Amino acid sequence: KNFLSWGEAEVNFNEDGLFLISGINLDAASSDSNGSGKTSLLESIIWCIYGNPFRDIESKDSIIRNGAKGGCLVSVEFSNESGTYRVDRYRKEIERGTGVSIFKKSENGEFVDISRGSIANTDTQIVDVIGLPYDLFNTVTYFSSHNNSRFTTLGDVDRKKFLSKLFPSLNSFFTISKPGTAFFNNTQLCCHINNITGLANAFVI
Repeated sequence: KNFLSWGEAEVNFNEDGLFLISGINLDAASSDSNGSGKTSLLESIIWCIYGNPFRDIESKDSIIRNGAKGGCLVSVEFSNESGTYRVDRYRKEIERGTGVSIFKKSENGEFVDISRGSIANTDTQIVDVIGLPYDLFNTVTYFSSHNNSRFTTLGDVDRKKFLSKLFPSLNSFFTISKPGTAFFNNTQLCCHINNITGLANAFVI
């Protein structure tokens, strides 16, 4: 609600498969779909989860829709192996002001507030639940001209560092053992790295 160019919208990504997001710019017909809010829709997700958008925004209040009264609110509901969660992030909202909350669905279907109090503590909690910090999530899920951290543009050293963060168990593969005690030869190691590289490239929103 009132996030960037969006007044109010609800989008469901529950189904498996690919999603095509298209748009029409009603303010400037010559722009076709440019400026219609496609990127803003995806940007609302990462802002809600991490408190940071993909693109550089002039100020924190700039994410509030121009002319909107009552601030902005974005809610994201998701599920993982530990349960179903909802994150609410709001800025200058009339009732709650500025902050973030995380809820977990109970056995009776109600969302229970499990926030850790402060914004900083709750942000850390959300990252723990998601399992990916902002920089890794941004790199593996969002490829565009606005994003300069695309995985495929990284050099070999930076790819290894990135994959070690994404898949901690790979650290043993990237560690060079003493002569005669290496787990894999160079050919096997390169094949393993290439397989994981392909897996990481598959994470796309």
